Amino acid sequence: MRIGKRTRPAIFLDRDGVLNATVLNPRTGRMESPLTAHDLRLIDGVIPALQRLQRAGYPLILASNQPNYALGKSTWRTQWDIQYQLVRALTSAGIGFTRFTGRTAIWAQVAHFILLRPLCGYGYDAFWRGMQGPSFQIAAAVHFIVAHAHNGFLEIALELGAAGLLLFLLSWLRGWLALWPLWQHGSIDRIAWPLAILLLIALYDLDENTLLIYNGLFWILYVSTLVTIERAARSEPSESAQRASRMGDRHHTAAPELHEILNRSSSRAKRNRAESPALTKPAPELP
Repeated sequence: MRIGKRTRPAIFLDRDGVLNATVLNPRTGRMESPLTAHDLRLIDGVIPALQRLQRAGYPLILASNQPNYALGKSTWRTQWDIQYQLVRALTSAGIGFTRFTGRTAIWAQVAHFILLRPLCGYGYDAFWRGMQGPSFQIAAAVHFIVAHAHNGFLEIALELGAAGLLLFLLSWLRGWLALWPLWQHGSIDRIAWPLAILLLIALYDLDENTLLIYNGLFWILYVSTLVTIERAARSEPSESAQRASRMGDRHHTAAPELHEILNRSSSRAKRNRAESPALTKPAPELP
């Protein structure tokens, strides 16, 4: 790793056959990576060697491919258990590996510069200038060149400030609020794609920057998704409006029927009085 004229050597280590011993696979008859966590055995002398390297100031970086998982010989859960056993054994001996991504260190430095210009930020595409300006200070702090914040939300706050981040969050929440009535009406086929895009942007931007990239595709997808959501929300009447419309139709349909029934009953009663002699005969006079 190089910054200007500074170099920082590091030790890259493979796992199987370097830190832990390979095991015999009875199905293939070959020495392969451990098939289960119980098969994991550290090679003799690994822990003292790693301790000496660590005391000498070398960062330890573990890189390993796993052909057993790629070939379907083991599951992801099994590989996770094996890795967990290895890390626990080395950690108990005081050996720690450098986080290869370094994102947490980058985020800490980015947060510091966000606080220096919290309202409007540094401007679109104006912060990351390689070995010039504040971006060089971040590179010097984390010991490698950084091209962006590796977090979409931090990147927006860094370049556009709190104002830009607030506008983005409001637009994202607006999209969700517009999708909710469509979800309640069961219009899953109309909201599946916009829902997937909103979720993808929220999750992907937790550790990458996808929105404020020059000529980036994700910003186009995001804007088109919001437009699609707004059009779908306006074309779909709300549930309350539909209920009111149905109730109004029933009311207008039932009212004439009731009115006709009353008119018919009144006409029938008048006809009966006119035709009945008992009803039309005058009452006798009293003496």
